[in-house]
Amino acid sequence: MSKRKPRKAVAMTASAPQKMEAFTFGEPVPVLDKRDILDYVECI
Repeated sequence: MSKRKPRKAVAMTASAPQKMEAFTFGEPVPVLDKRDILDYVECI
């Protein structure tokens, strides 16, 4: 195996604040409720 060559550290510069965009599709709804999970488990 070859040895890794040392690299110089890269200086990080302060950049302009980035924009963040978020969106939703309405209220969150559970995919399976407790009853559906039990029905699913009974079938297995």
